[in-house]
Amino acid sequence: MPAALEATPAAIASAIDAYSSDQHDDYFRVRAVRRRYLASAAGSSLAPNLATELRAVLTSWGAGKRDAPELLTFVQVASALRAPALHGDLCALQGTSLSAFTVSKSERCFTGKPPSPKALHAFDTGLYSTLNALGTALFRDNTSAAYPMTAALLLTGLMPAFDAQVRNGLQRGGFAGMKKTHYPLPDRLDCADWRKISRLPFLLGECWNSQQNTIVAGIAQSARPALINDPGRFFDVLLSMQGNRGQPILLRNAGSSKWYELS
Repeated sequence: MPAALEATPAAIASAIDAYSSDQHDDYFRVRAVRRRYLASAAGSSLAPNLATELRAVLTSWGAGKRDAPELLTFVQVASALRAPALHGDLCALQGTSLSAFTVSKSERCFTGKPPSPKALHAFDTGLYSTLNALGTALFRDNTSAAYPMTAALLLTGLMPAFDAQVRNGLQRGGFAGMKKTHYPLPDRLDCADWRKISRLPFLLGECWNSQQNTIVAGIAQSARPALINDPGRFFDVLLSMQGNRGQPILLRNAGSSKWYELS
């Protein structure tokens, strides 16, 4: 079990309910619009609606403040969301729940299927393409992984974003190599920074599936039962709360110190 959940249902519910109520609401507001957008054809008239909600939430979550990248204009973001290539990439990621990811004998694979280098390469290149596209389509002069990953979380729900809180949560849980003041958006697939992004969904998916009873009970006891349909966002919230000093460790690395060296 490379990622071990060390939490009772009550502790899970407590973490979810202690998380910012406004940020819970923000996420579900964007999710409602994104679902209609992704179910529509590329170039949809829903792109402006999604651009409005997405820009509002990203601004609320810190875009354009301090050292965070500045958001592009509403017109630019709406135009980017209409583009068939980005729409297709987002549809592909949104169509794969974190519950479909797992680990078998230190190899990444998809639930119920043997390891497939071709399928893994397709996932890696699709995620890489999407994050880089979001980095240029939504932000000005972005070099960080945090904000494209945050946008991907809001637009697909796939996996946690590597913002400072989540990175702290991962580091506190024994996922080494996350203690950085700035996490760059990788420019290639064969570096450690990229492997951390592309391997984490498989570790979390394995945890989600193996600890399903505890997770389901914890979410059901919380004030946000809709998270049961959003495993990526569930772990984003859990790791964000774990990133606070003095908070209990809820999710721990139970595997190698080089947890990102999965094949």
